[in-house]
Amino acid sequence: MIFKNLLTEEKVKEIIFKALENSDIFCLITDSEGKILYSNEGVLKITDYQKNELIGKSIYSLLINASEIEKFLKSKKVFKGFIQGKKKSGINFHLYLEIFPIRENKKITGFVYLGEKILGKEKLHKFSNAEEFDIITGLPHEKAFSTVITTHINRYNEPFTLLIADICGFSDLSITYGIEFSEVLLKKITKRIKTFLPSKSFIAKTEADEFLIALFKTTKDEIAIFVSNFFEKFLEPFVINEKSIVVSLNIGISFFPENGKTYEELFNKAKIALERAKKKGENTFSVYEENLEKEIKNSLSLKEKLANLLKEKKFVLYGQPYFSTSNKEISGIEVLLRIRENEKVESIATVIDFLENSGLILKIEDFLFEEIKKIGTKTKIPLSINLSAKSFLSSEIFSKLAELRRALNYPFICEITERLFLEREALEIIKKIKELDIKIAIDDFGTGYSSLFYIENLPIDIIKIDYSFIRRMLDEPKALAIVQTIIDLAKKLGIKTVAEGVENEEQFRILRLLMCDFVQGYYLSEPVPIEDLIKDR
Repeated sequence: MIFKNLLTEEKVKEIIFKALENSDIFCLITDSEGKILYSNEGVLKITDYQKNELIGKSIYSLLINASEIEKFLKSKKVFKGFIQGKKKSGINFHLYLEIFPIRENKKITGFVYLGEKILGKEKLHKFSNAEEFDIITGLPHEKAFSTVITTHINRYNEPFTLLIADICGFSDLSITYGIEFSEVLLKKITKRIKTFLPSKSFIAKTEADEFLIALFKTTKDEIAIFVSNFFEKFLEPFVINEKSIVVSLNIGISFFPENGKTYEELFNKAKIALERAKKKGENTFSVYEENLEKEIKNSLSLKEKLANLLKEKKFVLYGQPYFSTSNKEISGIEVLLRIRENEKVESIATVIDFLENSGLILKIEDFLFEEIKKIGTKTKIPLSINLSAKSFLSSEIFSKLAELRRALNYPFICEITERLFLEREALEIIKKIKELDIKIAIDDFGTGYSSLFYIENLPIDIIKIDYSFIRRMLDEPKALAIVQTIIDLAKKLGIKTVAEGVENEEQFRILRLLMCDFVQGYYLSEPVPIEDLIKDR
């Protein structure tokens, strides 16, 4: 059967372009740096700009909390969430926005922004601007907030968290210092909260001077970290007219869908939790479900404990050497962090995910770098350090690595996990490390996101074969075959191999026969204080 009315690809593109050009949908195209290259009529209606005023302008000048969006885009992922921007007149607008990277020859060359205005549609909501937004802070009112939440529930039906943050004794502050003072304080509070709001969030204000916050796609640990940051940030005084004011908070929390299926239900549950928090005293929070509150409290306690341990210098450096299979001599030392507390020494492996999510990992790595500078000059044995994939989301990591390279005055080894390969810029990241004259080792190889593409195209120096294969290779022919294949392939590509978790003579003997370059494990040495390893070398 022949279809006479089939559209050609070019015709389809033309129709879609014309539809978008005149649509009320917010549609922008930018280059990779955020410079606007194209704008449709929907953008002009929402922002009140003329097209010639927008072209060439930075997208980030239109958006509030632009740094969060920019950071997200640098991760080369698709962004979906609520954002706030400013019209030409300075009035705020709110969008549900999806941002898609444009890829050409595997490189990001730009971004497409597609959005829908969620507040101010007269045919849906009969709000005036004063009803939509708080005049003092510029934040949406509760009625507008409820519209956003209801839209999210109806459209996505995905879990999220609703928080109500109440300023303790705010009415007393107004009486003591006056209305004008309290209005300035509200503006400063709003500005401070926005500095630590995650990108996938939405904030509003009630008439009772409470702040409403929705956190989307957030784990319980991340919520705990957000609450902790909330309280920490408000320990710093607000200075107004040379008066210094410390503001206290209470926070009530509810979860969708556990605590309600509608905005009204969630708000009421968060309000009940807020009243419970107020009874506990200032700077406290409460979750509607007590078991969830306990979970978040445990996360908060863990963060506080780890921060204190770092402050008290309870983190110590251990080292586990790896040995040449040809002569059993030490060929390098992997630097490991341990926690020494009450005469016990424990690995940080059980809390590494929490450290990454809480942001403490960056402070831990700063400590690690400083300690390595102290001991690294005492030995010429190559040292290897483990870095989190999340460290590379900050450009500062490269200057820190460069400084460490200069301090040691010899090439050390940077161990990265396969989790880094989930980042779009993995190739660029590894190339930058290599440019600093630092060697690259892929840790736990074979357990995550490895592929022949990475081995072939990345300038890798060492592959560390995961202990799970080494442990099973004596009993499982398939595991042995995988180990042999990795070693053979690495040799042909000029890459060294380290077998992790070697625990006995038989494993060592087979790995030597397979021509694995190095072994690491309790068979030859368990992790020991690093000073003990380097004092005679």
